[in-house]
Amino acid sequence: MLDRDRVLRAGQTAWAVIGILVVAAAVYLALAYVSVLAVPLLLALFPAAALAPTVTWLRAYRVPRWLAAAIAEIGALAVVGGLIAVAVPLLLDELPSVVDSLTRSLTELRSLIKGIPGIPPDTTPQAVGERLLERFTHGDGIGSALGITQNVVAAVTGVLFLLLVLFFFLFQGEWLAGGVLRWLPRERRAAATTLAERIWLTLGAYFRALFLIAIVDAVAIGVGLALLGVPVAVPLAVLVFFGGFFPYIGALVSGMVAVLVAFADGGLVTGLIAAAIVVGVQAVEGNVLEPLISGRMVRLPAFVVIIAITLGGALLGVFGAFIAVPAAATIARVGEFIAERDEPD
Repeated sequence: MLDRDRVLRAGQTAWAVIGILVVAAAVYLALAYVSVLAVPLLLALFPAAALAPTVTWLRAYRVPRWLAAAIAEIGALAVVGGLIAVAVPLLLDELPSVVDSLTRSLTELRSLIKGIPGIPPDTTPQAVGERLLERFTHGDGIGSALGITQNVVAAVTGVLFLLLVLFFFLFQGEWLAGGVLRWLPRERRAAATTLAERIWLTLGAYFRALFLIAIVDAVAIGVGLALLGVPVAVPLAVLVFFGGFFPYIGALVSGMVAVLVAFADGGLVTGLIAAAIVVGVQAVEGNVLEPLISGRMVRLPAFVVIIAITLGGALLGVFGAFIAVPAAATIARVGEFIAERDEPD
């Protein structure tokens, strides 16, 4: 016979999950109407959580909070701006070489695949790439590009607003959080404060780990490709770095590009060695670096990460894919918190 208390707790948990999903759907629909305001607000949360320990450390040395917030933000901008200033020109300079290598590798793969019995000619990598290119140039791709061009001013305004919001999150984040929590019933505030602190720590740990792991992956794979004599190793390392901000999927795509370029420049053996390097780096990242840097708090199963990124990308594009994993980690923390409170003392 089923335990009545256990059934009641399961029912309460189910209703809580349904409530979270309903609220998330409502928030999504609401934010769709105010995306110009909502996107910078959401994006600013992540660097704010990552930089909060820096502000706390500066405050320990009696640095005024406003100055500590400014130092942390300016320092982060200097690091990110320096990386972009070095990496993007290198990538753009060598982009024609990368495209040429990819084209040659797809041509060689096409000839290899043609020799396999039963493979239709329109399923070769080059044919698929040609169809995708045709869809982009004759479909919604040009319209999207024109739309982005027309909204450059809005994008710049959004970035400036994000930087302003980031400063106030670092400067008055505790005051803002306290103001929101004061809207809750008094008996719920302690639990809500504990949950908010866990989510904040999770977001901070996740993005600090993401940045460090992206750098390690880029350096390791870039050095490996350079040792193989791949001529565009630096641009490929830059691509791996940016792909690292989209766990698993970004690493898979950037790693495939690196392998194809190595295959085109050095042949099948070089391509296989490059594939081994990419797989080895990803294995070390997943089994050593990630647990060491981020800890158990932000670890999610690979299947959950892939589903979250796919769903986020389908709903909100690149922005959705970027915030999908921290959103999934946040939901996981909420679920753990509810389960802990439902456990008998």
